[in-house]
Amino acid sequence: MQVDHVQRSLCTDPHPDPPVIEDVAQWLGKRMRTSFGRLQRIGKAPAGSREARARAVLDAQLDALGDEVQLAATFLPGAFVLTPNGVAETREPSLGLLSIADLNPHAEIDSITFDHFTSASIGKLTWFAADLHITVTSHEPENPPSTSSTTVRTIELLDGEATNQVAVASFTRVAAMSRSTDRSAPDATSLGPLTSLLLSPRAIADAIAGNAFIFGSDPDERAVGAGSARALLARWKTLAVTLATPSDIHEMHGGAYGYATANVRVALKPGGPSYDLRAFTLALPAYDGTWSVIAASFGAR
Repeated sequence: MQVDHVQRSLCTDPHPDPPVIEDVAQWLGKRMRTSFGRLQRIGKAPAGSREARARAVLDAQLDALGDEVQLAATFLPGAFVLTPNGVAETREPSLGLLSIADLNPHAEIDSITFDHFTSASIGKLTWFAADLHITVTSHEPENPPSTSSTTVRTIELLDGEATNQVAVASFTRVAAMSRSTDRSAPDATSLGPLTSLLLSPRAIADAIAGNAFIFGSDPDERAVGAGSARALLARWKTLAVTLATPSDIHEMHGGAYGYATANVRVALKPGGPSYDLRAFTLALPAYDGTWSVIAASFGAR
């Protein structure tokens, strides 16, 4: 986890104006390139497989990223969606969802791709992860256009063998750690066993499932599978992780899975300065009352 005191942000327009006639050819060309990029993203997963279904869901989300109505339709009503700016509402179209890429009305999306896609499943649950690469050009009034790129890591859960809507999702930004303003979680809960795991890399390592995904805030902090996950967590064993404030916890338990998110502070060494991260974990309940971690991420705020 690297350190930087500069926070990056991106913007785009969810409702761009129609192109004027002299720009039609350029506009159509961009739309064709976007469609070709979508075909490239789909990959070659076996037709009808859970991996293919997960890829199709992610592809639909990327195609809808600038439209809050279409994007909301890729999530179940009331789904939990953690974005880099906080939790977004999905019961109705929500501008909060557009903060996945930190979009605003003065910019356009130039390209959206993903890589490092991975998925796993057990019973009726399928979960998947990927790195999303988003480039936008901002057209702020009275300013020259500016282009920026960002990478966002997603972890998402499909609950059911037929549904193509996501029940739980986390989108965290890949960027240097920084000091940021606290954002309290909505519907804050008390500290539970899953939040406690987020405060200890060693505890997460002890609870890792064989097909888990673990992500940090640096580009190379990505691990898939128990062995790789424990190796990455071992690199963090000396970090001191604490809650930003007690109101920053949101933890939920269900019969098939549970999840938790919290704003945490990380000190690289005892007594040193602390930096802010948004932590998330997804876990499965065990028969003995413990939890098995299938995914966790620590993203820049």
